[in-house]
Amino acid sequence: MKFKKSFSMFFVFVMVLVFSQSTFAAKGIGDTKETAINIFPKQEIRLFIEGGGDKDWFTWNNNTGETKYLGGTLWPSVGDCRYRFGVVIDYHNGRVSDVLFAQDPVDIGQSKGSVHSIGNIQVPPGATVYYVVESKNGVMEEYRISHRIYDL
Repeated sequence: MKFKKSFSMFFVFVMVLVFSQSTFAAKGIGDTKETAINIFPKQEIRLFIEGGGDKDWFTWNNNTGETKYLGGTLWPSVGDCRYRFGVVIDYHNGRVSDVLFAQDPVDIGQSKGSVHSIGNIQVPPGATVYYVVESKNGVMEEYRISHRIYDL
């Protein structure tokens, strides 16, 4: 009986792994603010921009009960960063910020190219942050995004 139960659990685990779709290949997930992918502090996500007009959205809700500051970073897979990286804040009081795009990429002094970085953005309690990544030239490339929350 114990063997049968163990075998059943192993079978379910294998089936989940075999038939699950990787995040970067999923179409329609994260393509709009409404379908944004949840991102957590100190988490790194790898995705692909699928070409011209594609945008990937990520979201975090400040449910800490206090004002926080955020920082987000976007790394290209190779060479220079050919993306635009922005942030939008929904204050949940009827006001939503415009998209604030990162400045030109900062050279990190390595052969890995450059990164986009957004930092020191104040996020009041209850507000929702949205990050957006979009291609500058319509090419399909992989990128990494991370997000950090801190007190100033």
